[in-house]
Amino acid sequence: MFTFTDPEADDAAIRAASTLGLEHHAMRELRHTRRAEARTVLLAHKIGAGVYDDMLADPDPHRADPVSAEKAAVGEVSLRVGVSRSTAHRWIELGIALAGMDRVRLAYLDGDLATSRALVITRALEILGESLRVEVEPLALELAARPTLDKTLRSQLAELIITLDPDAAADAREDFADRHQNVIVRDDAHGHSSIDATVPAEHGEFLRARLAQLIGARVCRHDPRTLGRRRVAALAELHGLPGARLTCECGRQDCPTVQPAPPDAPTDPADVEPEGPAPEPDGPAPEPESDDAEPEAAPANTPEPECESHTDDRDPVEDDATAEQPDTAEQPDAAEQPDAAEQPDAAEEAGETDDEPSGGALRDPVPSVTVITDPTGVEVPYLDGYGAIDPAHAAQIAEQGVGKQIELPETGIRPAWSGLIIGERRPAPPIDPSGHGGHTTPPRGATTYRPSASERATVLATDRTCRYPFCAKPASECEIDHPVKFNHADPEAGGWTVHFNLAPLCTPDHHRKHFGLWIPVMCPGRAKRRGSFTDRSILWTNPMTGQQHRTYPR
Repeated sequence: MFTFTDPEADDAAIRAASTLGLEHHAMRELRHTRRAEARTVLLAHKIGAGVYDDMLADPDPHRADPVSAEKAAVGEVSLRVGVSRSTAHRWIELGIALAGMDRVRLAYLDGDLATSRALVITRALEILGESLRVEVEPLALELAARPTLDKTLRSQLAELIITLDPDAAADAREDFADRHQNVIVRDDAHGHSSIDATVPAEHGEFLRARLAQLIGARVCRHDPRTLGRRRVAALAELHGLPGARLTCECGRQDCPTVQPAPPDAPTDPADVEPEGPAPEPDGPAPEPESDDAEPEAAPANTPEPECESHTDDRDPVEDDATAEQPDTAEQPDAAEQPDAAEQPDAAEEAGETDDEPSGGALRDPVPSVTVITDPTGVEVPYLDGYGAIDPAHAAQIAEQGVGKQIELPETGIRPAWSGLIIGERRPAPPIDPSGHGGHTTPPRGATTYRPSASERATVLATDRTCRYPFCAKPASECEIDHPVKFNHADPEAGGWTVHFNLAPLCTPDHHRKHFGLWIPVMCPGRAKRRGSFTDRSILWTNPMTGQQHRTYPR
């Protein structure tokens, strides 16, 4: 389709092309791009290794120092190839790791992996011994082939590594802290600074919850600012910037976040000294509901909640006082950046609904993170919103009192889908277009629209994230959807409210599902015993192109 030598001809070809079938050309070119980048990275590593070895062989002891040799190698790759030093450092790091992982290296050269994906795999597997690493490589590649973000892949690999060698995982966490924990404030453009911090996972989740809580209490959905600007204002108050206080800027007299002042009270809310925590609202908070009906249109100027998407191209700390900015080419893929139209509003950011208006004061001044543990040791500890953590880390969080722990029940059989679904699987189970989950008659609650509390809890325990392809939104922040739509007029005819026809979907992906561009069908799996199944993967099919993606609960 392209000449790659005549930009004008290639531009004309794109303009004249029919949209039907273009995905095949795009995917082929993406694979070529990955292959080219893999060769670039490995050639850069070769250049750096040559400089490093020459420096170490130098009779001058000042030049033969390993630290000096490493800096020289990074600098030479930067200048010879024309990239930033942080990019050169990352490429050399990846080249060194790939030298000991033959299968991953060949998959990278064949275009199966993006560079960010290869970095996630090598950073996870490098802590294992050689013999164990060789066994794990095929499993890591299978996980990497799924339609997931790097964040999800990182958590899945962590779960795998912790299961195989929890002590090595704990040691790697401590070593990572020594090498990377830091807070860096850099100058940015147009009167701004950027803050880059690497902190323990529980610190990050606590800050995320605190920002959401403050925004939900102080800002209504009519505030004209973007979510990013609200977060910055909230952060300024949290770290004690003089005079900083997050307030709603909607300007409406009926704003639910404005607290009526007593007749003799100061008119400026900032001058009011709170006497204690705000009282709890009357009655229990409404339980999140299943919602697979057509989602209602959002109010005007109200953005959707975002899909969590992150990359992990972590730059080392530069020697200079002012660290350089990464190359434009090294920015995360567009597919991993949240759309501007998918930013949550203040109420959704705090997990609130229209039935539970925000107040001007925080109801719970100290949010906590949640760690799910298994007293039997079968399941790896899981930090909600982050992913798998090693047992020593979970114990540390408990000792510090940072978060609350939820234990899985000690008694009872662990579900057959417990843990990662990888390696040596039998052929994919049959598709169930009926949405009945393999049942011939509806079990209790199957013809009731909303799932029971226990059914919802089971779904959230088995499905860690949104089940739409390439989304990593935590399941606890998603809606429970029927992949095969529930039929309110004839409940037995439609999809049933059973575990094998329920899945978490974040709000934007819930909307996408109802647009009908990708049709989901859950695979119930083969019955091992009555009521026990093995898969719950969802096959997403584009009815126009026939393309398919399969997502898994873990």
